[in-house]
Amino acid sequence: MPEDIKARIAQLMPFFHKYSLGDFSEKIEIPEKEDELTELLVGLNLMIDDFQELLTSQKQAETELKKAQAFSRVGSWEWDIKSGQVKWSDEMYRLFGLKKEGVKVDMNKVIGAAIHPDDRQKVEASNRSVIKNKKPIPIEYRVIWPDKSVHIIWAEAGELILDEQGNPSILRGYAQDISERRRAETLLLESEQKYRSIIDSVPIGMHMYELKPDGKLVFIGANPTADKILGIENSQFIGKTIEDAFPPLKETEVPQRYREVAKTGTPWSTEQINYEHGKIKGAFEVHAFQTSANRMAAAFTEITERKQAKEEMDKRVSDLERFSKVAMGREDRILELKKEVERLKEKLGEA
Repeated sequence: MPEDIKARIAQLMPFFHKYSLGDFSEKIEIPEKEDELTELLVGLNLMIDDFQELLTSQKQAETELKKAQAFSRVGSWEWDIKSGQVKWSDEMYRLFGLKKEGVKVDMNKVIGAAIHPDDRQKVEASNRSVIKNKKPIPIEYRVIWPDKSVHIIWAEAGELILDEQGNPSILRGYAQDISERRRAETLLLESEQKYRSIIDSVPIGMHMYELKPDGKLVFIGANPTADKILGIENSQFIGKTIEDAFPPLKETEVPQRYREVAKTGTPWSTEQINYEHGKIKGAFEVHAFQTSANRMAAAFTEITERKQAKEEMDKRVSDLERFSKVAMGREDRILELKKEVERLKEKLGEA
C-alpha cells in the first residue's frame, strides 16, 4: 500500500474515536483527488448515515422489546381431553381476537378456525403427545384473528391430571401473545446484521471481545481488514482469552484497558503498540470502544512504515543540525584567520 494512502487512513482514526463515543456530527471530508481511497471514504460516509439510522431503529426495537416484556399478556386454559372442551380465562379470548360472550371453545374447532394452516400439524402433534405419551410439549404457533391479522402465541402446560385408569384427563396451562417480542427480536437481529456489515466494510482492522462474568476477556471475532493487516486468519483466536490469543500483551496495560472499556463504556486509545509474535510484527495505533454491554471492539491500523519514516526524518534533521553547527564553526574560524592575516600585514607595513 502506498505511503500516502497509509497516512490518509491513519488520519481517519480520530473520526472512529468520535463515532465510538456516539458523536456522528462530523463526517469525513472527501478529497478532490479521485482514487480507490476516495471511493472508500464516500462509502464510509454513507455507512455513517446508515449507522445513525441503525442506532435509531435499534433503540426503538429495544424499547418495543422492553414494553412487550413489561406488558405481556398471559391467559390460562384448561383442556378436558376426553370431551375436547376447553375453558379459557378472559385474556385467552383476547389472545385469539374473540369476544367471550356466546363462544364455546372446542379444541378441534379452535385448531381448524384460528390456528395458522402451516402450524396446525405441530399443534396436533403436541396434543397427541399428551394423550399417548403423557408428555406436554411447549409450543409456539400463529393464530389468525377474525380481522385476518396474524399473532404469535407461546403455550406451555403446567399441570396434567390423570383419571383413575392413569390416562390423561385434564391438562392445564397458560398462553402468551409474544408477537411484539418476536417483531422486536427480528428488528434487533436485522440491526446486528447491518452493524456487522458496516464493520466488515471499513478499511480499519477490528478485533471484537466479550467480557465474561469471571473477568476473562474472550476474542469473539474480527473483520476482513484485520486479516489483511496482520497477514493471518484471526478466526483461529475465537474463543480464546486475549492473553492466550496474543501472549505478548500480557506484559502491557492493554488487556486491563480493554476490560475497562467493555465494562464501563469509557473509550481508550494509544498512539503506538509494538507487537511481535509468530507471523505478527509491527507497530499499531489502537482505539478501543464499547459496542454493547460487556462487549468492545479495538480498531487498529499499522503504523510501522510511518514510524520508520519519522525515525529516518528525525535522523536527517539531526544530521543537518550537526552539519550546520560544524559549518558555522568553520566559517567563524576562517573569519578569525582573515583578521589575523590583516593584522600581520599592518605590522609588516609599519616595519
